[in-house]
Amino acid sequence: MATPKQQLLVLEDGALRQVARRLDVLAEFAFLNQLNDPANQKTGKRCNTCGTPAEDRRDIINQIKRTLVAMAAAKRNRFKELLNAQRVQVVFMDQTRKLRYQEL
Repeated sequence: MATPKQQLLVLEDGALRQVARRLDVLAEFAFLNQLNDPANQKTGKRCNTCGTPAEDRRDIINQIKRTLVAMAAAKRNRFKELLNAQRVQVVFMDQTRKLRYQEL
């Protein structure tokens, strides 16, 4: 029996980091690999969770979220299918640093 789809998945920073570790997702959405790239590890004030500079990490995560929102409908549907979700809501900061909620 197939696993029932999750009604709503809210993709915040922590959830996005977990998704970026999944090889099946990375195979089709390679831009998520930026979160796993050791080249993003620089000196300075670091995130307690991952060790990446906090400002760099925030900018990378927000850029990835904006990329997800800007994807074509077919790609968004495939992303939701891989996450086994009927609806995915992305929480991100836009270029004006305002918090936005966008459903894929």
